[in-house]
Amino acid sequence: MKAFSANGKRIVIAKMGVLGESAAMVWDLDANMTYLFTKHIKSEKIVAVALSADGKQGVSASKDGVRVWEVESGKSRGTGRTCRLP
Repeated sequence: MKAFSANGKRIVIAKMGVLGESAAMVWDLDANMTYLFTKHIKSEKIVAVALSADGKQGVSASKDGVRVWEVESGKSRGTGRTCRLP
């Protein structure tokens, strides 16, 4: 899974670590920095990822639900139907 922000400055991918830790990794192509979101349950493969148009919010989904999060802080904005967007 991978997706670009609409402005083309960030890309997000879903990855699974060797020990089963799932993560959404965002690369900021201008700043050459990476950000990691790791709040999904271990061993649950992330099946979908997306970024907001400006690349500041991420969305990832696995069997444990859909999560909306802030890219730079990794702070969860909510899950499923309880998501709070700015």
